[in-house]
Amino acid sequence: MAVPNRGSLQPIALIVLAVALVAAALIGQARAAAESTPQLINVSLSVMPEYDQRSVLVSYRADLSPDVSLPLQTRLRLPADAEIAQVCSIIKRPEEEHLCQPYTVEPDGPYLALTWETITPTMYVEFYYGSISGVGQRSLDFTFIPPYPVQNLDLLVLEPMDATDFTLSPEPADIVEEQGFRHHTYSFQ
Repeated sequence: MAVPNRGSLQPIALIVLAVALVAAALIGQARAAAESTPQLINVSLSVMPEYDQRSVLVSYRADLSPDVSLPLQTRLRLPADAEIAQVCSIIKRPEEEHLCQPYTVEPDGPYLALTWETITPTMYVEFYYGSISGVGQRSLDFTFIPPYPVQNLDLLVLEPMDATDFTLSPEPADIVEEQGFRHHTYSFQ
């Protein structure tokens, strides 16, 4: 994996708060949901502040329960200023293939509602939002509202390469250093 061009980013101090509180609160819904409600078996969510630009890159990958009938109309609430990069269904062959889908967006209160048709059991959405500007200490709140009840959620927060005094709340379960990056990880069930 190539390290992205960091350009003229200055060293920063960044605090990320409330990373997964809504997601954690919604995990229990998977157990209580009716059989007819679609469920997400596994969700992998990556939050990458200042990964390749002064905004936050988020990737969302989810596996639907095997008993879900496809195609499935899916609606995901994103930050109001989200710029969508990909909305795809994934075919798992020897190598994964992303089948990007047409989508619509519309305001939804303080959010942006992204709607598309999921055609395979695995969905993938990638978007940028927010702008982290200025120098010195900054903070970022991230809220994830899953479209369906979730059984397992893995959350990764990538520490910006030039960050100093980087903290998360709640504390991550683990920190892994890989290819020059620090990955802060959480698992919710």
